[in-house]
Amino acid sequence: MEKPRFSELYTTHNVGAEHLAVKAGVLVETIDRMLTDRRVFQGQAEKVLTAFSKLTGESCALSNVHVYLLPVNQSEVARIKQEIEDEYTAGRRALHDSAFGVAKHEFITKKMENLQKGMNQLIELVGEDETLFFFKDLEREPKEQGDP
Repeated sequence: MEKPRFSELYTTHNVGAEHLAVKAGVLVETIDRMLTDRRVFQGQAEKVLTAFSKLTGESCALSNVHVYLLPVNQSEVARIKQEIEDEYTAGRRALHDSAFGVAKHEFITKKMENLQKGMNQLIELVGEDETLFFFKDLEREPKEQGDP
């Protein structure tokens, strides 16, 4: 059985595009793209389908609704993952390194802000599930020699 397209499901419910965009945390242009069967990032599609499910009571996910997705640029994903790893490692080291002194809090805060920015970029490209798996793996990685 073929999955229904998002545009087909949308027409059966009285949900405004702007309202859906706000609930999903995406631009209304994302909703417009999905309604005209144009490609969007996986992370955006997942946010829209989650919000649509909450608003309509229907269970909508990429597994049961067809959405046209943009191909993921794997080199961009790899670059963002490396940046996340670097920020995480630097923040973890600073947490346990007495050489940072007073600037320690500011440094760690900046690293965590950068880490969050990278995580948000990764979510847009590959979705929340894959991003969370990546981050959990990052937390479980064996520490480098000399790390606390």
